Amino acid sequence: MQNLKSLEKELEVLVVENIEKKEKEPPSEDGYTPESRTKMYKDLMEKQQQEEEEKKQRQTKTYTDDLDKYLNEPPPVYNSEGEIRQCNQGKYKFKFLDNWDDENIIFELYVPKFLDTSLINVDLNPLYVRIDVKGKITQIKFEQEIIVSKSKVQRSTTTGALQLICPKLNFDQSLKNRKKKEVKEVKKEEKKKLEPIKLAHLLKKGEKEEELLKVMINLICRRYQLYP
Repeated sequence: MQNLKSLEKELEVLVVENIEKKEKEPPSEDGYTPESRTKMYKDLMEKQQQEEEEKKQRQTKTYTDDLDKYLNEPPPVYNSEGEIRQCNQGKYKFKFLDNWDDENIIFELYVPKFLDTSLINVDLNPLYVRIDVKGKITQIKFEQEIIVSKSKVQRSTTTGALQLICPKLNFDQSLKNRKKKEVKEVKKEEKKKLEPIKLAHLLKKGEKEEELLKVMINLICRRYQLYP
């Protein structure tokens, strides 16, 4: 601190001498001049812009590649909640039959008639079926567990539709038999109700013609399920 003032004066003298020396010397091409500093700054800015542009292109390409990969990748079996996914990427029409009193679950997927069977891959599981048709996934969940080993996978010879016939694992045959018996008894009772009354029997009882006409009309209405 004691020598600060003298050092500042010495520095001022050196600065002046240095400036005078540079003014006398011819500027070199690579000299640190205002022009060279401006050029260096422009080059630096252009380089930074180019690097930023290349970075954006790389990010865009990576995002596009990832998006294409995601869209083209087969969807996983389970969704984010751990449940069996249901999807139809190919947007094919389908029919799904699963009545409680049916022994089999029947699923039909209406793929193009002339589609080569080698382009169809069926992955049948106890609780769902996953069908790959030319890279497009159709996955359907079963409400009841099926027996995979006894299931049939075939194609219709007329429409080309893919058909799956899957026996239910816990199907109760006794319920189906009981249902058939109940339906049979109901039909028997309905048939009994519709049995024609012999008009000769009524005539023996001395029924009037008007009463006979009413009976005939009633029988016709019940027979053809017509109601006044």
